[in-house]
Amino acid sequence: MINFGLGYMGSKSVIARDLIKLIPSGERFVDAFAGGCAMTHAALLVGRWPKVLANDIVEVPEFFVNAVKGQYRDETRWISREDFFKLKDTDLFVRYCYSFGNDGQTYMYDAKLEPYKKACHYAVVFDDWADFMRLCPEVYATAKAALEGKTDTQARRLAFGPAIVRKLRTMDCRIIKANPLYNSCHKYLGGKPGLHSPVGASLERLERLQSLECIPEHSLEARLGDYRNLEIRHGDVIYCDPPYKGTEGYNGKGFDHEAFYGWAAAQSVPVYISEYWMPDDMFMCIWEKKRSSRFSHKGTEGTAVEKLFVPRKRK
Repeated sequence: MINFGLGYMGSKSVIARDLIKLIPSGERFVDAFAGGCAMTHAALLVGRWPKVLANDIVEVPEFFVNAVKGQYRDETRWISREDFFKLKDTDLFVRYCYSFGNDGQTYMYDAKLEPYKKACHYAVVFDDWADFMRLCPEVYATAKAALEGKTDTQARRLAFGPAIVRKLRTMDCRIIKANPLYNSCHKYLGGKPGLHSPVGASLERLERLQSLECIPEHSLEARLGDYRNLEIRHGDVIYCDPPYKGTEGYNGKGFDHEAFYGWAAAQSVPVYISEYWMPDDMFMCIWEKKRSSRFSHKGTEGTAVEKLFVPRKRK
C-alpha cells in the first residue's frame, strides 16, 4: 500500500486513491490546501494533469517538492532538541521531520526520551552502539545481533525494533518501567506488553521522504500563500481539503468557512472539496466513506464519514 505524501495531521493518504478517481482530468491539478501533499502525490502518479500545483500557507509543499527532487537523498542527521530550535526556522527538514505531529514548532521527543532515541538512531544509521550499550545494556546484544550483515537503513530499522520488543517480553516489568525507551515500547494490557517501535519516528519520516524521489516531478510546482490569492486558469481542476468545521483551524489559526464557501461556489472551473459537512443549499455530496478519524464536524473522535462535495450549479 502506498503512503501518499508526507505524514501530516488530517492527511488524505488512506483515501487518496478513492478521491483521485472522482476528480476529472484537466490542464492543471490545483491542490489548494495541500497540507502533507497526499493528493498532490496521487495526482502526479495517475498522470492525468500536465501540471500539478501544491499550495498552502505553510512550507510543507516546498518540503515535499524538495524530497521529490532528491534533496534529502543523503540526509542522515540526528537532530537534538537544541538543534531543532536553532534550525527549524531555516531548515525545512529539521522543521517537519523532527517536529511533533509535523506542526513545525514543537520538538518531537520529550526530554527524558530524547537521549534514548538518539542512541537508537546512531545504532541503526551509523552502526555506532556506544550510547545504546550504555543506556540499554539489557537488550544491547539482542539488538546488535539482529542487525548483523544488514547495511540498508530501512532493513536495519525493521529488524531493530521487533528484536528489542521480543527481548523485552522476557524481562522484569520493573526494569522496563524504569527505562524510558523500554517503557515507551509498551502498553501494559493485562501485564502483556504491546508492540511499539523503539526507533524514532524521525527515521521513518526520513525513509518516506527518500521514497518520494521516484515520483515524476517535471510538472510539479509548490506555492506558499492563501488559497484566495491563487491565480485560477482555464483548464484547472481544484481540490480543496480546508480545515474542517469544528477543528482547530488553518495552521492553528481561525478559518473563515463562510468566505471559503463563497470562494468555492464562485469558481468557473471544477471544484472538489473534502469535508464532513458543507451547507446543503450551496454544495452537494458526490461520495462518502466511513473511516477512523480524530476529527468530525462535531469535534468528536472515532469513526467519521469522509465526504467529497462539489458546488451546486448556479441557476
